[in-house]
Amino acid sequence: ARTDDGTRCDLRSAARQAIGSRPVEVAFPANVEVAVAADVAVSLLSPLLENSLRHAKSRVWITARNQGEAIVVDVLDDGPGFDPADIDRVFEAGVTDGGGYGLGLPVVRRIAASAGAEVRAIADGRGHVEVTLPAARAVT
Repeated sequence: ARTDDGTRCDLRSAARQAIGSRPVEVAFPANVEVAVAADVAVSLLSPLLENSLRHAKSRVWITARNQGEAIVVDVLDDGPGFDPADIDRVFEAGVTDGGGYGLGLPVVRRIAASAGAEVRAIADGRGHVEVTLPAARAVT
């Protein structure tokens, strides 16, 4: 597990930066801080949001919840979602549905690993990627 060396960012602010002017709904609790730099959080969320926007029928949303030592972020869309048979393969370079180059999710997984975070695709009948980030410790 990664130790909190003081690097932290406000997740809502990083998500807003990743979203920009794109039509994405945000449902985060107030004051959610993660133990990663803001540019890392933006680099994780941007390609996930891009994928969701490309595959959505009409709606993309992002949520966050506190789970003790971690903050879990869900990037969701109302598109067809992941095929359960491909759930692990989507993180391999070059695996694509034809709408891109198949590099976004592998890059996201590498960035996540370097930041002490985890990312996984969930096959639940919609577009759903879960990112688990280390929660920032309270400053004492």
